[in-house]
Amino acid sequence: IEIQPVHWSYNQKHFYFQSAESLTSINSCFAPKTHLTEFMGNLLNYIVLQRDDNPCIFEPGSSSRPDRFKCPIEPTTIALKSPGGYGNDPVKLIGKDGLCSIVIQPVHWAYNKQDLYFEASSDNYDLASINACFTPNTVLSVDLIQF
Repeated sequence: IEIQPVHWSYNQKHFYFQSAESLTSINSCFAPKTHLTEFMGNLLNYIVLQRDDNPCIFEPGSSSRPDRFKCPIEPTTIALKSPGGYGNDPVKLIGKDGLCSIVIQPVHWAYNKQDLYFEASSDNYDLASINACFTPNTVLSVDLIQF
């Protein structure tokens, strides 16, 4: 069935989404104990992650969350706060001219329709390398081959 995720793992136990499907269809498809999988390859069919003119920034962690990066993006048609939380599965995003990539752990794909939040290993990436790859006006894409 077709859904529009709102939160993949709200409080690490609830999956919120919108759908035009009937409740009967949804309950039939998402029967108890059904293993649900993400649709990373189709994510960009729903939103375009195009960087705007502002640089990405580093947000130091606090007692309530780890370090993370925020890259402003052009407004999207939907707000996609998924996957939510921290320590999510890594995803390789391709950046400038398709010539660079960065492995991120997404926090929010399109927070408030205009910000990409993610974690990235400080052992591999710093703010300068992220801004060099995720340059202004670049459309970021998920590497379907992954790593």
